[in-house]
Amino acid sequence: MKGRRKKGFTLIELIVVVAVLALLAVVAVPMVASWVDDAKNAEAAANARTIELAMRAYMAKEGLENIANETVMETALGEYGLPKDKIEDSSADFQVKKDGSVTIITENGDGDITFTDAD
Repeated sequence: MKGRRKKGFTLIELIVVVAVLALLAVVAVPMVASWVDDAKNAEAAANARTIELAMRAYMAKEGLENIANETVMETALGEYGLPKDKIEDSSADFQVKKDGSVTIITENGDGDITFTDAD
């Protein structure tokens, strides 16, 4: 029995590995959460720009100076392949103004698009 070797890891080695993994998790989780927030903000900005381009293209095509009401807004969105149910997958809420410009109301919403006739 003199040449017998123990197999496996010691308790100290296991504790060191768990501590290193915990440290990595503490550092990595906030970084990943930040990346997710940045991606959502970029998505909201891209969706707002796409909605605005659709509004302005529809206005130019129809010779309109303003979007008259929500029905016209929905027609413009649908004509350019942006039905409200598709945009509602977004995590931001948008507001379309009568001049066709789009504002991000909140970046933590449920994808609503509203129309306002205020300037």
